[in-house]
Amino acid sequence: MTFIQSFALWGLLLAFAPLIIHLLNLLRHRSEPWAATQFLLQARKSSSRMSKIRKWLTLLFRVLALSCLTIAIARPISGGDYFLSFSSQNPDVLVCILDRSASMETISGKSTLSNRELGLEAFREFLKPWPESKFVLVDTVYEEPCFIENFESLNENNYGHLIGGTETAAALTGTILKTLNWMEETQIGSAEVLIASDMQRSNWIKKSSMDELRRIDRILKEKKDLWSIKIIPFYSSPPNNLSVQIDEVRRNEDTLIPSIILNQNKTSGQSGKVDLIARINGDDQPFSIGLKSNLT
Repeated sequence: MTFIQSFALWGLLLAFAPLIIHLLNLLRHRSEPWAATQFLLQARKSSSRMSKIRKWLTLLFRVLALSCLTIAIARPISGGDYFLSFSSQNPDVLVCILDRSASMETISGKSTLSNRELGLEAFREFLKPWPESKFVLVDTVYEEPCFIENFESLNENNYGHLIGGTETAAALTGTILKTLNWMEETQIGSAEVLIASDMQRSNWIKKSSMDELRRIDRILKEKKDLWSIKIIPFYSSPPNNLSVQIDEVRRNEDTLIPSIILNQNKTSGQSGKVDLIARINGDDQPFSIGLKSNLT
């Protein structure tokens, strides 16, 4: 069993307040011998036993009532399910981590949406069962948690810096670790974490990834009854398995002439020509390059 608000368990000390008050009241009264009281004591002797039982039972129930109230405020859970709580079983926080690497702009299959946009749609479906939970968005560019009040307002006009397309790479393990550390520091209770990524190896495997994965594993084991992580994978390959590099730029009086290197994956089976678009001063100028070898 674990407690979402474990600090509230200090309130159990208050459960002993009735017992302490009772003992202090006993100290206030002193017995003084008086002849007339002997007859009174003898008359009440038969009922004194039941009176003591009622007194101790009342004291016991007061202690139990305060203890139960404290435990309820601490919100205990067992096996991921709440069994005593004043609120619903909604997670306190829903955390969505968006992979914003350049490869997430790929459009696969018959869809007209990029993987990044499909990831946002998946977040929308993910949030529906828990409308009362707080929603936090983390992207791999800024890696900073951002509370979103209303998912319907989450569009590129309002949050383009967080959900828009980029030309950057991603460090998924580093972003996940930073997010979990933030959740620990802010003492997040129950949480569901959803990650949308196209699972590109270069975005997951880096020099520091193994150490970060071990630390992530340690945190999740400590929070196994509170936090869970799910991944939405987008296993899609770019239509052209090529990389483009500007090798050099030559200038004459009127134009700039770049020298472009196309590195082609030998196993991709790519052949023929590649259609490119050059954007110069805001104008798109399409052109084609014929591929005669793996390096053109």
